Amino acid sequence: MNDDIATIMRRCDELGALSEEPDRLTRRFATPAMREAQSLVVGWMHNAGMLVAHDAVGNLFGHYAASRPDAPILLLGSHLDSVRNAGKYDGPLGVLLALAAVERLNAAGAPPAVCDRGLRLRRRGGPALPDGLSRQLGAGWQLST
Repeated sequence: MNDDIATIMRRCDELGALSEEPDRLTRRFATPAMREAQSLVVGWMHNAGMLVAHDAVGNLFGHYAASRPDAPILLLGSHLDSVRNAGKYDGPLGVLLALAAVERLNAAGAPPAVCDRGLRLRRRGGPALPDGLSRQLGAGWQLST
């Protein structure tokens, strides 16, 4: 458990260093800092045995298969983008806790009873998200390893 916590905290630090501004954390949509953050998380998802997908608006999804193809889906996660001068745990901690749970399951070698679709939203709200996006999450995912 302590190793899991250390990994989560190290990853928070790594993501917290990816900012548009040198003296504070700012990671907005479609910026190089956001692309770097997504790339880092994609690597961690692949290493955890997840399939990864992006949707048309830039959301990142990780899929960890269940023991049954008809198993219910459990969505876990948060966001990687930030407002100006954000805290490094706001958003990424939810993503990283979900990822740590999948890593534990993968290390145990036993697929879960539910299907985990780790979710990393591009924005946590506001005008950049189109109305009804939550109803469309995951529609037409193209998953890759």
